[in-house]
Amino acid sequence: MKALMHEGPEFSTRVEIWEGLFARGNEMEGQIDGQLGRLEVGVTHVQKSVDEVKEDQRALRKRLDEIGDKSDRANLESLKHVDGVRTELLRHVDDARKETSDARAEVSGRVNDTHREILVVRDELIKRTDEARKELLEVRESIASARLWALSLYIALAAGLLLVIARGFKWL
Repeated sequence: MKALMHEGPEFSTRVEIWEGLFARGNEMEGQIDGQLGRLEVGVTHVQKSVDEVKEDQRALRKRLDEIGDKSDRANLESLKHVDGVRTELLRHVDDARKETSDARAEVSGRVNDTHREILVVRDELIKRTDEARKELLEVRESIASARLWALSLYIALAAGLLLVIARGFKWL
């Protein structure tokens, strides 16, 4: 309590300081009101700018949604087209496989038929070759027989000629 009761140079200066501050506070209050007014104008301008940015953002979001929808539709159309092409391609591949299988079966059948024909021709050729060999053997045998006959005839002719010569010379 002594501090409150104390009256001296310090107390009077403190009071003066506070009174000076209050006086300045009133002056500053006018300046602060002016600054607050300018700040409010600035804030209003910033709010308008923020509102414009939000509006632009909404417009952009709407445009992006439209683009996304178009993209989705185009994607679906392309998927349908790809599925159609895939289905057609698979059908063509299946047709090609079937045709290849049919051609393979046909070629296999022709090869088997040709193989059978070759076997028949081979058997016939073997048969003809055997017949030709038999005929050649017969011809050889007949040539050998003809040689034997020819030799026998030559010998008989020579003997007959010698017999004629011997009688002619009266050797016999």
